[in-house]
Amino acid sequence: MKKTVTLLAMLIIGLAAYSQIKKPDATSVGNSKRLKGAVQPLSELQTYNFVIPKKLVYWTDATKPPGGFHANILLSVTDMKAKIDTKNVSDYTFTLTTPGIQNLKFGYPANFIDKSKVVPYTYTFPCKLQVSNKDGEILRTYILSSDTTYYTWVIHPNFLDDIAMGEQTLTPYAKAGFTQSDDQIMEYITKNKSVIAARIEYGALYDHEKLAEDIIAAAYGYPNTQSKPVVFTLNKKDKLQFSELNDAIDQLTTQITKAYTDSIDDDLQSQLLLSGNFFESAYTTNSTKEMIQLCAFNAAMAYLLAGDNNRATINYKNADKVLGMFSSASFAYGYIFPKVSLMNQLRTEDHVLITPYLTTAMQKRKEYEEKLKGLLIYQKEENAKLLAQATEKAALRKRNIKKKPGYVILKNGDKIVCETISIQYVEDPEMKIDALLWGKVAEIHSGNKFLDYVPRDVQYIMIEEERYESVSIDNGRGFNAGYISDANMEIKGDYFMRPLYQNGDCAAFINPAMISTTGYFIRKHPDEKVQLFYQLLQDDKKKKEFIGTCPLLQKKLDTKTITFDEQGVKQFVDLLQECL
Repeated sequence: MKKTVTLLAMLIIGLAAYSQIKKPDATSVGNSKRLKGAVQPLSELQTYNFVIPKKLVYWTDATKPPGGFHANILLSVTDMKAKIDTKNVSDYTFTLTTPGIQNLKFGYPANFIDKSKVVPYTYTFPCKLQVSNKDGEILRTYILSSDTTYYTWVIHPNFLDDIAMGEQTLTPYAKAGFTQSDDQIMEYITKNKSVIAARIEYGALYDHEKLAEDIIAAAYGYPNTQSKPVVFTLNKKDKLQFSELNDAIDQLTTQITKAYTDSIDDDLQSQLLLSGNFFESAYTTNSTKEMIQLCAFNAAMAYLLAGDNNRATINYKNADKVLGMFSSASFAYGYIFPKVSLMNQLRTEDHVLITPYLTTAMQKRKEYEEKLKGLLIYQKEENAKLLAQATEKAALRKRNIKKKPGYVILKNGDKIVCETISIQYVEDPEMKIDALLWGKVAEIHSGNKFLDYVPRDVQYIMIEEERYESVSIDNGRGFNAGYISDANMEIKGDYFMRPLYQNGDCAAFINPAMISTTGYFIRKHPDEKVQLFYQLLQDDKKKKEFIGTCPLLQKKLDTKTITFDEQGVKQFVDLLQECL
């Protein structure tokens, strides 16, 4: 058996030895998605109670919950093995305490979007979660919000509306402002002040209660990270060539497996920290894409489970720059980070101020509040955003063909020379083709004739130097890849597409009516329909039907070494042609 090299020894080896690794694989670790609580995971034989205030400054539980039925607070915590018991003295009691809204101040109407106005307000909501045992002894206190933390929000026409089922925060976001005069708006605020204040207060309680649930589960339950942990591993050939690096990956895999099956004790934290140090030291920002992907991501996972949120974040940002749009590792880390980073806060101290950004609802609140600070700046940002969107739309409209000279080759071989040819692919106020026909109709002007041609009548169209071929899409699934306009269109039927690459009978096309990253299509033979490239990478059934027997291509797809980009499309076509 090969002797495992220590991480310290591997650090001495240096970076150059690993600079030639091929694309690493994102690999799930173990079979568990659950961790043990950071403080004291309660067993099935234990009980707990969760208590919140029944009356605050403006709100009381004797009234209907502001926000409607779905705003009811249900005082049970997910991811707990212990049973809730509200009738007897429980083993553990979690008590949310707050004096309610403090320092509530309303501003004056401020400019919002589309010449409407909103009314900003600020407040504090001191809140803490106390943990006590059966004897009433307070074991821990978590500060959810201090008396110096100010929150900013705005009153808008839909502020008092009911929330929808599944909303993560009770305080609704402003989508539009008031259109009345300033005096009328302030009269509305004054008239409804008590109702508005109750909604603000209950909303704050609701959000902090959700944060408290996360804390209880992270400290005393079995938090579900929603995804198995992931590490990047070497391919089979590189495992033999770079055995020291492979040993380090194996050690990290073992450590992560243990973290998900046992409690993360001091010894395991030390091991994870060493792994993080190794992977962090094994790459620089000048390293190859493959090296950054493997080492930065593995360092992030190691540091996160070792309890170092900051270094985990730094390394993940480096990894994220080279990870693909649909990377399974990114999705996994996105689920794992909020739960584990919260656990890291809870593990260290008995009395701790919780950083609100760790929960989805509180993160969204904080991001929104930052936008609301200085509404003039916010409006300036919105104007810049609208300008950017207009610029982007103008760029996208260049895909449309507007009255350009060229010729059409019909199915029977006839050639029609055209003064102008027009094909609409994206939204354009200057073109009036129905959205359902984008990319499916060519309008031509030849002599004194104005004609419309559809792909089934045409072999191809030449417009200046560009060729557009008649292509038929397999409509078995009607897959919706996401159009650049707001039109909800199915991807099926016949289109005029631009050829991208050809090898023998196999060819690849781009459909300008679709977002470029999802607009790739593959055709196996000139007489056959095309298949959406994205589907061939994701849908096993479609993949098998289309490829048939092609071991080399199948292997590349199984190992996910074909990338979802133009280079990957060309590689797919080349491998497919070899099998024909």
